[in-house]
Amino acid sequence: MFKDLKGRRVLVTGSTSGIGLAVARHLRAAGALVGFHGHTAETPETITADLAEAGENAAFFSADLTRSENCRTLVESFVARFGGLDVLVSNAGGLVGRRGLEVLDDEFYDKVMDLNARSALMTTRFAIPHLRASVQATGQTSAVISTGSIAGREGGGPGSSVYAASKAWLHAAQRNWVKEFTKDRIRFNVV
Repeated sequence: MFKDLKGRRVLVTGSTSGIGLAVARHLRAAGALVGFHGHTAETPETITADLAEAGENAAFFSADLTRSENCRTLVESFVARFGGLDVLVSNAGGLVGRRGLEVLDDEFYDKVMDLNARSALMTTRFAIPHLRASVQATGQTSAVISTGSIAGREGGGPGSSVYAASKAWLHAAQRNWVKEFTKDRIRFNVV
């Protein structure tokens, strides 16, 4: 598998199910030190065996990433546990629900944008100093990899305009961050 991931410190947000869980498991199998993340306070059963098998090479972190301060706490907790951060996989997010334009309200808009945009924005913001420090200490490129959506390019299906906008924002923000942080050898990708 990927030998260059051995010993790399990787935080995967939204990694207790679905895509995030699969990514975290593959990273762990490749030898990375992995931070699993979920929004529930208790360790989900879906990752209990992963944590037991990994021992000191994996940990679970709980945080509601719709609030900026929780994004900071998550990154700081991961860094305190693993001594740094080499890769951020920003996967937390979701559709939340479908609402047509004529029935959208502030509460729904905030819920979708906080989950999909704020979580990626603020975890990345708080990760940058640690990713930069990783590059300086190791000489290896650091990375932020975010889970995008075809909805961000195509507009999504009926009732998903806010979700599509949140993913379009993510695609645009990542392109901007490439321009800002390439000089620091921090790579950005949306998959």
